[in-house]
Amino acid sequence: MPKGVYVRTEKAKVSLRISAAKANLKHGHTRGGRLTPEYIVWRGVVQRCVDPSTRGWKNYGGRGIGICEHWRHSFEQFLADMGSRPEGLTLDRADNNKGYLCPRCCPPHGNCKWATRSEQIKNQRHEYFHEERSKRRTTWWMSQTPEYRHQRAVAAALSRRYGD
Repeated sequence: MPKGVYVRTEKAKVSLRISAAKANLKHGHTRGGRLTPEYIVWRGVVQRCVDPSTRGWKNYGGRGIGICEHWRHSFEQFLADMGSRPEGLTLDRADNNKGYLCPRCCPPHGNCKWATRSEQIKNQRHEYFHEERSKRRTTWWMSQTPEYRHQRAVAAALSRRYGD
């Protein structure tokens, strides 16, 4: 097989290791030859905000959510501003109508933080309901217990992300 040509197998691990090796040449942030969670998060943010062929683009770049220039072209700067991802947390935007902004673009703390899944669910937008249905649902929704609301919100988020 010629050097630099790789065959994708039924298991994506081969492709992932190759990607990690390439990424290591650029930023050196891998663990055991694998991409770090921080790099995967940063790459996903850039793709969602910039690439119209990405699955989630319509909810991010398609509605005007962008990534600041400091982070768009520099994983190292993203990592310096955000730090290592604490176990079990994901990247969250404090204001869902603003983009992924670093502390220099949106002082004093930027618009991003590491958050738990339940914090993210509380911070998501609910504009996909019809206005009249939304009013009825909001009244009913708030009458439910917090545990039930959390359980249903997680189920809805998973359904939207992975399909029914």
